[in-house]
Amino acid sequence: MEFKKKIDEDPLTTGGAIIVFIAIIGIVMGLIWGILGLFLGIAIFSATVFFVLYLIWAPKGIFAFFLEEGYAKIIMEGDSFHDVHMKMRGKYLSTDFDVVDEGSGLPRKAGPSINIFGMVPLLWPFHKVYTYEQQWVKFNRGVKQERKEVLDHVMTKPYTYGVESFDAETIGKIPFRLKIAIEAAVTNPYKAIFRISKWNDSMTTWVEGAIRDFVSMFTYEEMQSRTKSSVSLSEELRDYVQLKLKDTLKDYGVVITNLTVIDIKCADPEYEEDTKAKTREERKRQQL
Repeated sequence: MEFKKKIDEDPLTTGGAIIVFIAIIGIVMGLIWGILGLFLGIAIFSATVFFVLYLIWAPKGIFAFFLEEGYAKIIMEGDSFHDVHMKMRGKYLSTDFDVVDEGSGLPRKAGPSINIFGMVPLLWPFHKVYTYEQQWVKFNRGVKQERKEVLDHVMTKPYTYGVESFDAETIGKIPFRLKIAIEAAVTNPYKAIFRISKWNDSMTTWVEGAIRDFVSMFTYEEMQSRTKSSVSLSEELRDYVQLKLKDTLKDYGVVITNLTVIDIKCADPEYEEDTKAKTREERKRQQL
């Protein structure tokens, strides 16, 4: 447990210490056993270097990195962009770093020249895997969860993010509060990371604006009728948001693939109660 903790804290130092220790053991074995022992020591040393690289350094982007399914890695040369590598079944990166379907006919960007059991060598420290901080919201059974992580990858497969709008107002300025699940994917890792600061925050802001525009087109009664069928409301809002944000998101290498309304309610309880009371009174009068 202590060894794992040390690896997590300082993989470069830990891996180096292991290699030095095995090198000393190999030299001693060589001196003791002669030529045969020397070859055995070299073999043990080489195997140790490989396993340290594979198990300790590569997971941290030191001297190598792993490509995971549905993710892309951005490689930096100093402080400048150098390259992007991606692994995704049925997809590849074009020369413009767009994620495209196999058979699309677009020019294919060259992939890694060497791949050892999923591990790609890296000219570290001259080339490094780009890391960045991202925060986002998820809804777990309707409960809002805020997350923040330092990432060394860009997700190119769809992922569901949460968006909450508090100030969407109908015709007549009646506020509605909506919880939305947005399924989105990065379609160009370079654009998403370098063409805009924090693409996820920007996407959330644009979606909130589109929700406000959508709600503003209807009266309170029209919105209430839509809340009775969350599926049709989700489809209607999805189509509106996709159409409104399609060009903007494309410029920054992102696409919204789906949208689901998790919850929608009037944010003015007094107005809603008064409306319900008036509706009940109207029904009573009609029954007389």
